[in-house]
Amino acid sequence: MKKTASVLILIVISIFMYSCDDESMDSPIQESNDLIAIQETLNQASTTNYTISDGINTQIMYSGGSYNVQQFSDGLMVLSDFYDQNDDFTGRQEFQYDASKRLINKSSYSSVAEATILNHIITFVYSGNEILSTKVNYNPDGSIESSDQSNIFTLNSNNEIIKFENFNFGGIWEATYTNGNLATIIVSGYGNKDGSATFTYANELASEPYQKEKFRFGPQWKTNIMLHNQVGGFSFKQLAELGANYLSGYSHVALDGSNVVSLTVNYEFDAQGRLTKQTKNKIFYTNPIDRVLTYQYE
Repeated sequence: MKKTASVLILIVISIFMYSCDDESMDSPIQESNDLIAIQETLNQASTTNYTISDGINTQIMYSGGSYNVQQFSDGLMVLSDFYDQNDDFTGRQEFQYDASKRLINKSSYSSVAEATILNHIITFVYSGNEILSTKVNYNPDGSIESSDQSNIFTLNSNNEIIKFENFNFGGIWEATYTNGNLATIIVSGYGNKDGSATFTYANELASEPYQKEKFRFGPQWKTNIMLHNQVGGFSFKQLAELGANYLSGYSHVALDGSNVVSLTVNYEFDAQGRLTKQTKNKIFYTNPIDRVLTYQYE
């Protein structure tokens, strides 16, 4: 009888331990409420500091003393003001969203002789599974200087960007996904950026602090950050970090067969399972680039 009871206890403990392991694998720890800062160091020299407060990225401090202050509405960044090391205002970006919290306008301004001058407005129009992006450039007097032809983002049924067409350069990239992660991308029309890339991921699901853009662009951050930032031939560098799992590496191979860009990523966690360090070792053409992100919690 005692032997039977002992066996049952061992079975219960085994099930419990398996459940815990399975939970850490399939249910990422949501520690964003405790996160207060992210520090990003490039090549052991220049450092960028991100201040996180109540789940939003309120300020970014750059090496050399320049910085930008971000204002939010309903959890979305609506205003980003830039300052130099002397605290002088240098520029501004304004963001507008639709009712679904998708980015629809991005306006950029510069500071000239103590005046704030509109440089350009990028408008995003959502139509079916496509997003059309049009840029209008302005003269200092406020008149329209030029208008760029629309670029097109194509999304699949999971709201993942699978194609981008850049009409200014004639560039195109197409992507495939597996289990919420970027699997392959093919780039053409960008000259020496043309080629293909493959990606690998860790088994663990990525936690919230892993991708700092979550703290600026709300629930639609994956699409919003791509609209805001990376739309060129090397877009895969941003796109690869939007997946469901931690990115462990990628390799981009140029059309001539040479390795153009390769990356390996390692992660460290504290006793509570929170992400504390992310180390990226990249070879860009022949140049090594090391980037380390550290995470601070309350």
